[in-house]
Amino acid sequence: MRKVNKWLALHPWVQGVLLAVIGAGVILLLNPGRSPLGALLRAGSGAVGATVMLLLMRRRERRMISAASEEDYVSLDDRLRHGEVPESEEGRAAMGRLVRDRLDRSRHRVWALAFLFLLFASITTLAATTADVRQAVVLALLATAFLTWLTWTGVHQHRLLVRMDGELRGDVDSVRR
Repeated sequence: MRKVNKWLALHPWVQGVLLAVIGAGVILLLNPGRSPLGALLRAGSGAVGATVMLLLMRRRERRMISAASEEDYVSLDDRLRHGEVPESEEGRAAMGRLVRDRLDRSRHRVWALAFLFLLFASITTLAATTADVRQAVVLALLATAFLTWLTWTGVHQHRLLVRMDGELRGDVDSVRR
């Protein structure tokens, strides 16, 4: 799975295509009478926006860590995701900058997650009152699955970032947590 993730990280356009196809599938699941091409175009427009945002974020992080190539950035990100500290001083410094930046950007994650829970609950409630039962049930199941996954992943990634920050700084207490 690690090789697949690394390959996907090197080819963000594939991520965009997969996002468009999955999004079209969800649209068709919620509205089976829709045109498959229309659903794909609708999901594709969102996937293009998400891919552009991903590319902009990665470009910013690449500049911040002074990565020479996309391969270097993807390799450092992969090592971070698996909790591997680089041996070289330059690699440790780059990973330290990346970890601190991601910790800083995720400082409002609890409020963002609470907002998403409220948003999905509101949308599901509105769908239950205005749409048919099947759409409301499918939307509730998708929202529950997505928010559960998002919460678990967020907690896992935050713990990893805190642990890596401690290891990179040499703080023994944070490494034990």
